[in-house]
Amino acid sequence: MAIRFLKIDQSFVRRLGSEDDALAIVKTIIALAHQMGRQVIAEGVETAEHLAILRSLGCEYGQGYYFAKPIAPEEVGTLLASARRW
Repeated sequence: MAIRFLKIDQSFVRRLGSEDDALAIVKTIIALAHQMGRQVIAEGVETAEHLAILRSLGCEYGQGYYFAKPIAPEEVGTLLASARRW
């Protein structure tokens, strides 16, 4: 099985916008993933600022409380059906 994604740990994402070293690390992870032909998933996206920074750096995917808090399995269909654009 081939590795298609590289994930950025939430410990780096949560510090975006407040610590310059976090930005440098995230930029490097994204650049490395793209050099390897991989897409990037950032975990721990909690604010619009996080999302904007990650998008500007070319991060393809994100997960975290900004998109949705943990929900019960029966509520997932409703969330997906809302067709919300991030």
